[in-house]
Amino acid sequence: MIMNRKLQLIIVCGILLCIAALGLTELVARTDANAVKEYLAEAKKLAEEYKFDESLKLLDKALAIEPKNEQVLLLQLGVFIESNRADDALKANDKLIALFPNNSDYLVGKMFLAGKMRRYEEALKLWDKFQPDDAPNWMNREDCLVALNRNDEALKALEKALEFEPE
Repeated sequence: MIMNRKLQLIIVCGILLCIAALGLTELVARTDANAVKEYLAEAKKLAEEYKFDESLKLLDKALAIEPKNEQVLLLQLGVFIESNRADDALKANDKLIALFPNNSDYLVGKMFLAGKMRRYEEALKLWDKFQPDDAPNWMNREDCLVALNRNDEALKALEKALEFEPE
């Protein structure tokens, strides 16, 4: 009889412990989500104040909690671009492409980023993977080709841009 009471007490304590653990897990999840939002808001504010290193530290903390958070990754990419950290920006863009392969905006973004950072060959390789049908993208291709002194190809790219926007 005493053994049955001890066993019942252990079972009841075990059940209560499980219930408490589930509640704590939910609380931790809510706390983590709030922390990510707070890190993101503060990092954005710091980036607007040109405090890029401080902003990146907060973004790293947010990514430690939610490594696939698209908003955090996009802000991190933006901070790398604003602080002229080309290699880091391209790596951050690659991470976005890997995590969100169905979002062609990240591929186009990398193409523009590579062009703006004077990595023209890389931009043209990306162009070969994804050929968007609008004038600004064809003009970006033309810019890269001119920079590489491939003027005949650049003229063809401009002609293609004019097909999309004759004015």
